[in-house]
Amino acid sequence: PGGGPARGFDGRTAKRTGMPHIKAGDLRIHYREEGNGPEAILFIHGNIASWRWWEKIMDLLPEEEYQSYAPDSRGCGLTDKPDRGHSIEQFAEDVEAFVDALNLKEFTLVGHSLGGATALRYAIAFPHRVKRLVLLNPPSAEGTKIARYGYPLVKYWQKNKRALSRALKRT
Repeated sequence: PGGGPARGFDGRTAKRTGMPHIKAGDLRIHYREEGNGPEAILFIHGNIASWRWWEKIMDLLPEEEYQSYAPDSRGCGLTDKPDRGHSIEQFAEDVEAFVDALNLKEFTLVGHSLGGATALRYAIAFPHRVKRLVLLNPPSAEGTKIARYGYPLVKYWQKNKRALSRALKRT
């Protein structure tokens, strides 16, 4: 099913792989596709990563049993990098546009780190599509917050990298 144009060659594994792009909503999303089995699995990577996070796992899956997909999220890898839309809600909407474009009806959803937060948000918004949900090291469901008294310190460190470096060496 992904069958878009622009299939690539992955020189590291020296085999032909499904590396198309697909138009999903307002994005051109790059992804890897492997296998031709009846069970679909969608892998969502974490922050500042790419589909390659899942490469070894996808290579281990029996091709006759699974059809796996690993897209580069908005702003990562070879997917478009718009200046806006970098929220968990938008990432989940991007996943929905991606699975719509591929015509996936039901699948196992696996997310790591920020991808885990995206997967959780997606499963809440689109439960009819998620057959199984696997979260690996996701952030807290309540989100990550910096205590109010910590903001001035974070702002200071953003402007003064040497001070941040000294503080890190003391820990």
